[in-house]
Amino acid sequence: MTMAQKINMAVAYKGMSQAALARAISMTPSNFNQKLKRDVLTRGTKQNSRKHKQIQQKDGIQISYEY
Repeated sequence: MTMAQKINMAVAYKGMSQAALARAISMTPSNFNQKLKRDVLTRGTKQNSRKHKQIQQKDGIQISYEY
């Protein structure tokens, strides 16, 4: 399962949109969507680690991933 699929499932479960999640973690919806499409949120960079933490803290969304 890709990170995009996990995030989409989590936001659907929480009843929020991908755009609302993007804004909540200080990203534009367009930029967030493009990162999901390119699957760059799964790379282990310092910036993406911060975004993962922000996503998980927003409304209790839990996303597990492996490198």
